[in-house]
Amino acid sequence: MVYLLGLEKSLVGISDDSDFPSEVLKLPKITTTTIGPNLSSLEIDKRVKAAKHRGSSVFHIERTLLAELAPDLIVTQELCPVCAPAFTDVEKVAKQILKNTKIISLEPHSISDILKNVRTVGELTKTKQKATEIIAQLQSRLSLIVKQVSSQKKPSVLIIEWLDPVMIAGHWVPEMVERAGGTMLIAKKKEPSQYIVWDDVLRLDPDCIIIAPCGFSIKRTLEEINLIKQKKDFKKLKAYKNNHIFLVDGNAYLTRPGPRIIDGVEIMAEIFHPAVVKRKYPPSAWQSI
Repeated sequence: MVYLLGLEKSLVGISDDSDFPSEVLKLPKITTTTIGPNLSSLEIDKRVKAAKHRGSSVFHIERTLLAELAPDLIVTQELCPVCAPAFTDVEKVAKQILKNTKIISLEPHSISDILKNVRTVGELTKTKQKATEIIAQLQSRLSLIVKQVSSQKKPSVLIIEWLDPVMIAGHWVPEMVERAGGTMLIAKKKEPSQYIVWDDVLRLDPDCIIIAPCGFSIKRTLEEINLIKQKKDFKKLKAYKNNHIFLVDGNAYLTRPGPRIIDGVEIMAEIFHPAVVKRKYPPSAWQSI
């Protein structure tokens, strides 16, 4: 979002998981996480739950670095305690070491909310006109997809957002599925992601299953894909028999509420309706299991 608005030269620091575009990796990281890169899905889940039980965070804010950078604006979130430090934690630290720094928390639950966030950041950074142009472009792409798939039969879809334990995607993702011409099972628009048991998957037997763990690239997902493949009666699923189980880079296109959510809708449309939506995204974005 910052780069789309042309503010890359104003960006002085990033959070631990910021990685797009790749140029941001050169910037200092203001937060670090207690979750190591080599932990399994189950271990990560346990760490997060334990921290929540203690009333603590899995993130650490580098106070000295933040004080040195002294930003005029901090953009954070309070939607997910696993994705970045909570707004209250950031606000507490900032008030102690910074002066005249504005802090905003972006908490979208829908595609519309995500586009409004672009406008909000634009207004706060005096790039409102640019933000308006970006929103118009994103809305145009979204409208085109909706038009392309409008007359197609809607497949039933389940999107797995975590491997162990199994979670399904919520918030804006059910709306993404709908806009791409599918019917999301279990999850409702604007509601949080939720845990499910595997028997629910077998009972629903969706036409299409997308596996897109939060924070994982496809390469990272493949390291633990057997957690799903070895589930009871996996090969009896309709989606398996019809080769309609796909891996998507959820970290890039589904779980981060930014402009690339529109890319995610386009990817889903390519998956659901290949007869009318020509593929343009590479295997690193999505591929069959």
